[in-house]
Amino acid sequence: IAPKSTAAIAILGNSIVDGRGSGTSKFNRWSDVLSERLLKNPATSHRGVLNLGIGGNCVVHGGQGQPAVIRFDRDILSQNNVKWLIISEGINDIGGIRDSIAAPKVARDLIAAYNQMINKAHAKGLKVYGATVLPFAKSFYDKDFRQTVRDTVNRWIRTSDRFDAVIDFDNVMTDPNSSKAILPDLQSGDFLHPNEAGYKLMGEAVDLKLFE
Repeated sequence: IAPKSTAAIAILGNSIVDGRGSGTSKFNRWSDVLSERLLKNPATSHRGVLNLGIGGNCVVHGGQGQPAVIRFDRDILSQNNVKWLIISEGINDIGGIRDSIAAPKVARDLIAAYNQMINKAHAKGLKVYGATVLPFAKSFYDKDFRQTVRDTVNRWIRTSDRFDAVIDFDNVMTDPNSSKAILPDLQSGDFLHPNEAGYKLMGEAVDLKLFE
């Protein structure tokens, strides 16, 4: 029934994709805001958004549900007519780092996992967009060695040229007066998850031209 121009955008993520902190049953997660914008834009009106966010999900191991590298084939590659992938994961891997000794390996493992998923997606003809990891100062994840890993991972996302484009949520959501924290009026109370205003800003920050 759908026209031939119809295609899907799959978003691989955690609770920030799943929408913790958004309004209950309001469908106002950043993926929902993006979907509405796509539908209203003539050049992208035949784009569907698939939210594959799982609260507490990790990329490499641990967390809630199967890690992203394990569920990737099922949740992303097996979906019908996916043309674009947004990877918005990693904050729970970073938040689970035990100490400064373990930190460098987690950074390497995350980057290796991103590379693995990018290679798989590119082999299937998907364009892959990397979303930077949001700031988490003042949250229960806040430790110096975790902040260092976030900086390392975000630097790689921005500069490695492995992604077809970068969606810089970190830049959009960061408090200019506290560069490691979300703007106070955009967080839901734990300084980890955005609130409704934060999700709206994130959804509005994605360039629709990426999906034409």
